Amino acid sequence: MTDQEPEESEYESRWWELDLRSLALFRVLLGLFVLLTLASFWGDTSAFFTDAGVLPRVDLVESPYANLWLCFHMGSGTWLSQAFLNALLGFFAVGLMAGWRTPWMVAGCWILLNSLQVRNPFVGDRGDLQLSLMLFWAFFLPLGAAWSADAKAGRTPWGKERGLAAAALVTQFGLIYLFAAYYK
Repeated sequence: MTDQEPEESEYESRWWELDLRSLALFRVLLGLFVLLTLASFWGDTSAFFTDAGVLPRVDLVESPYANLWLCFHMGSGTWLSQAFLNALLGFFAVGLMAGWRTPWMVAGCWILLNSLQVRNPFVGDRGDLQLSLMLFWAFFLPLGAAWSADAKAGRTPWGKERGLAAAALVTQFGLIYLFAAYYK
């Protein structure tokens, strides 16, 4: 074999390894989906997430559906506090789309999105859970390695494009389609 010929292993398909450009597109779409989730709730913030709405905090705490792990939205029942937390989540989502301080933006999106989902568990669906899981696995991937403010600033990306997190993300997508087809 000459130096010009690629090794046979370069042609292998590795499903547990993700391309940095596809991760950049994934980062932008992930931030967009967080913004769309916020937009879908924005007009109903008072009805769904305040004490004046359909599920006051005291009723949620007394119910068997209470899961108050890391729920900042339970801190206050006013519209202003809920709007502030949702605006902060929007800030993290825009920062994620731009690839600015990407690991921090992913962590902020994941924490505040989970907090929003826990505040009223009756307004979400399985898609919200999938979004939360994608944000969790995204924290371990180098989402800011390409087409981002982090890459432009020369920051070292966090995470690896291959390994457990990449395999888990690919498996998660595969299972979504597998079970959707199974139930049809």
